[in-house]
Amino acid sequence: MAKKEEEDKTPYITKHKKLYQSATKLLDTISHAHTEAYVTAVNKHLLDENGQVIYDKLLDNTIQQQFTKTMSDFYLGKAQKHFKIEKNLDDLSKDLLMQAYAGVTSSTLKDLVTRYNKRLTHQQFEQVKGQIQQRISQQLYGAAGSHLETSNIPDIVKHVGLEAKVNSDKLDIEEARQLLQVFHEEGSITDNTLRQILPSYKIGSKKKEERK
Repeated sequence: MAKKEEEDKTPYITKHKKLYQSATKLLDTISHAHTEAYVTAVNKHLLDENGQVIYDKLLDNTIQQQFTKTMSDFYLGKAQKHFKIEKNLDDLSKDLLMQAYAGVTSSTLKDLVTRYNKRLTHQQFEQVKGQIQQRISQQLYGAAGSHLETSNIPDIVKHVGLEAKVNSDKLDIEEARQLLQVFHEEGSITDNTLRQILPSYKIGSKKKEERK
């Protein structure tokens, strides 16, 4: 079947692929913004006269406040650019905008800096960032597949090339979305990945079951 014909018959899969690609691009951009926000604050507040990082400075309450504000301002700038918002905002609107874009608020950043203080190394921040990114990815990829319905499952299974391995009647829509997401990312679904997504009793084609 020609690509155009396939897209015409399964426009919901084509739509999912485009939304998935957009979500991935945004997620990667946000990940970069997290790192930039942290590095900007480190460079501004934690370097000594020789350019060396002194994390002990984060034991000082004033430095903590300045560090938090620098990160908040950076996130806000990125969020305003992304959402194309230039007008002055009150503190609540700023937090809502930062939360919508990067999954953080000035309050969560303050708590982060206060909790870890001198232990907020690059490695520690990357761990925290990973947790934030995980929540954002669930939201973004969930939104990318929100238009898919249970009736689309057989076509999804066929599209990802698993008709001989999966009984589409046993899949729920969330599992089908995961399969489609992996397929968009990797171009195929290995047996190992399939076992990670589906329980064993859902693996096995309908034709094989009918022959039993």
